Amino acid sequence: MACIPPTLEAVLSRGGGSFDHLTWAIRAQGSEGGHDAVLSVHEWAHLELNNTTTFGGVLTLYSLLARYAKQDRELYADILKSLVSRSRRAHEVYATWYSIELLSSTQDRHELLSFHPTEYVQYHDAGERLVNGVGSSFLRQQVFLAGIRSCFQSVEFGRLNFDAPATFSLGDILGRNFPDDMLDSLSSGRYALQLSHAAHELAGSCADPALTQTLQHAIASGQEKSFVPDSETHSDEASLAVLEAFHKQLGIFWAERDI
Repeated sequence: MACIPPTLEAVLSRGGGSFDHLTWAIRAQGSEGGHDAVLSVHEWAHLELNNTTTFGGVLTLYSLLARYAKQDRELYADILKSLVSRSRRAHEVYATWYSIELLSSTQDRHELLSFHPTEYVQYHDAGERLVNGVGSSFLRQQVFLAGIRSCFQSVEFGRLNFDAPATFSLGDILGRNFPDDMLDSLSSGRYALQLSHAAHELAGSCADPALTQTLQHAIASGQEKSFVPDSETHSDEASLAVLEAFHKQLGIFWAERDI
């Protein structure tokens, strides 16, 4: 039977739930207040982030090696611990904000947040800053997901030599390309400008007259960050135009950062 190194438990178990980069679990209370639901979605979100990103795949690989490799399990566990230390904050921002956002249509955000340890308030607030000024719930989610997932998609991790996983060293990767460091960049003032640039671009090309008027008013009043329309008052085409412009500006942001 595979032996799980003791170093893993201390790193990967938090709050009322746990995620070991392979599976997730919660300590259910069976209450009707939403505790079990929000923690379940929170831990599932950790798994979903790993399943949809390059760095998440690396975490999964070393988690598997730390459990099932025929040799060097402790070495792989130490590598995993190092990788977690450079990505835990971004992972928690993703899981905390996303789980609360998904359930907020039926339950108060503050109540949902209360089911988490106190330190998780900062994770939720960090996520909220990334979507400040975004109107509809759908677009809030899409902008947030694209932004955070991009922090886990550094091309450096796709170039690792996975034929020799025991040779990996943190020194092989530029420090600024770990998820927590990329999140710091994304949280900077420069990132907020990408929404502004997207607003200007859309205002000049959007076929939706109502959206164009909204954008022009936002730009004229210096409130470009509030340009994203509410899905109830603008068409699906307008929402898609917003997302297309946002993704373009997100790509520009990372490209300019890497120059």
